[in-house]
Parts: sequence; C-alpha cells; structure tokens
Amino acid sequence: MHWLVRKFIESFLRETYSDALWHRVCRSSGVASYRSSIDDLNSQDLIAMAAQMLGKPKDDLLEDLGAWSARQERIRRLLRFSGRNFHDFLLNLEMLGDRVRMIAPDFLMPRIRVTEDGIDCLRVDFPSDGHEWACAMAGLIRCMADDYGALGVIGIEENSVTVQISDGFFTSGRSFLLGENEEPAR
Repeated sequence: MHWLVRKFIESFLRETYSDALWHRVCRSSGVASYRSSIDDLNSQDLIAMAAQMLGKPKDDLLEDLGAWSARQERIRRLLRFSGRNFHDFLLNLEMLGDRVRMIAPDFLMPRIRVTEDGIDCLRVDFPSDGHEWACAMAGLIRCMADDYGALGVIGIEENSVTVQISDGFFTSGRSFLLGENEEPAR
C-alpha cells in the first residue's frame, strides 16, 4: 500500500489513541523501532494489529480512520469542493481518485462508481477487493454528512457503501467558503 496510507494510519493512531499505541503496533509488526521507515510496514497489518490491541473490529477501525481523515481541514476542503450539497458530493465521489492524484500523482486509489438506487438512495461501489476502502469510505461519508448537515442511513455491504439520504438539509452544517467573495455554502 502507498506510503501516504501508512502515514495516515500512523497519524490517526497517534492522534486518536496515543504515541504509545503506535509504538506497540510497530513493535508487534516486527519493526525494531518506531523511527524505522514506515515503508517497512504493511497497511493492512497495521490496521489488524491496532484493531486487535484496541479490542475493536477491523472494519470499525477503518470507518474511524475514514471519519478522522475527513475531519482533517485540508482533506475536508478538498472534499467540500466536490459539491454544494451532500447529494452532489456523493455523486462526485467518482472524481475523488483524480483529485487525490493531483496532490499525490503516484497514489493508486481504486476506481469508485456511484449509482443512484432511487430517490435519495445512492450506492458507492469499489472493485471486488475493495472492502477495506468501502469501510473507510463509510466513515468519510458519515463525517461529510455531518459537515453538510444531512441526515441519512449509511451501510456497508461487501465492497459497497449504501447511502439513504433522509433529509439533505437536516441542520445548517459547517460553513464553507468556495471563494473569498462568496457567501458560506451550507
């Protein structure tokens, strides 16, 4: 997995849990020192090890990682440029991989396909081996629903995330300025 993913996992575990947990995960992963290159670590092993140490299901930890990433202001801004409302944001998730590659050209994110399954029901599909990505995306989508002020039900089915939007404008959400002279988007 890409070094950026491993760095995200490290930052997430350190910030959310502790440096001590990160050090224990590294030691358990066979890395002699937490100062060793994170290139020596396998992302899936890191998540599995951390989940075991925390007594938490791996899928839940991946969801937490996705939500944590969407709360990072730089990432939040990148995500908010995907749509003026939650529904538009979801429809534009297909472009997320291209947006990420603008920042990290060598990052290979799996292709995302978004389909509408009726009124305000969308499905975000990953390739057949994309279950971990689906879990992380579910957390990211939950966080962005809050950011947009939307209310909905989000579920994971194998390599897909289903989103049933109950109310796209449930609350005012967090303000976001697309440009300097613009009113905040809600």
